[in-house]
Amino acid sequence: VPLPESVRAKEAEVDAEAGAEAAEAAEGLSRREVIKKQQETQRKRQKYLVRNDLVDEDLHDKVSIPVTLKKHLVDEWTCITQDPKRLLVLPRKPCVRQVMEEFVAQQARRKLDEDQLLRLRELLDGLRLYFDKAVSLILLYRHERAQWDELQRIYPGREASDLVGAEHLLRLYVRLPRLLSQVVIPSAEMSYVHTKLTELLKFLQKNYTTYFCNEYAAADVVMRTLADRPTRGPEYDVSTDASGYDDDEAKPGAEEAKAAEPPPGEGEEEAK
Repeated sequence: VPLPESVRAKEAEVDAEAGAEAAEAAEGLSRREVIKKQQETQRKRQKYLVRNDLVDEDLHDKVSIPVTLKKHLVDEWTCITQDPKRLLVLPRKPCVRQVMEEFVAQQARRKLDEDQLLRLRELLDGLRLYFDKAVSLILLYRHERAQWDELQRIYPGREASDLVGAEHLLRLYVRLPRLLSQVVIPSAEMSYVHTKLTELLKFLQKNYTTYFCNEYAAADVVMRTLADRPTRGPEYDVSTDASGYDDDEAKPGAEEAKAAEPPPGEGEEEAK
């Protein structure tokens, strides 16, 4: 959407202030003072955009995560950050790209016309690109970074949306209101974005058992298995590794299950 001249001028003013802050930092201004000035600039920018009806100030309240999915986030946090630490088995199937494709297919069954489907695909393409950039920057727990580095080694050049699933997409929803508040989107367009983001969230909730899994495994077992995996070529089908492991012996928990099995013949004697 083309921006009014006044908005472009205001954006230029904000950029100029940011440049001045960088210059002050170079002159020896303390880090705390620089951050304080940046926050003040951001507050002024947000007030200007809201006053001119260029962003939706209530977006945070509108994008509400259902209780079921909130519980998943809490359970996942416990799994990954508390001892004994575990990791989600990756890559995931269906991945985020596939989830979005299936959401479009569901929307198409509602008899949307071509223009409506095109608009929806453009929105989801933008969301996916945003997601691909956000995963390594803000959507990983500290304990997951080594796993992510290994995935990048095994599947070089693959986007995050081809490797992870609904679990990470849900994490983006937690951050989304704040991220969108920094984007210049007219209120009319924001209303459409909110509607479709909410529908996608409901789609995830409705298909919870399909898109979310409880396949978490001991972190050391996951990392050992990934370390043994060779680098895959660009034509390799990632879904082949969607369980995260090449065979049952390497699957997390296999060693523990094997250790728990009774010695040969012991079970037979008890049965007798």
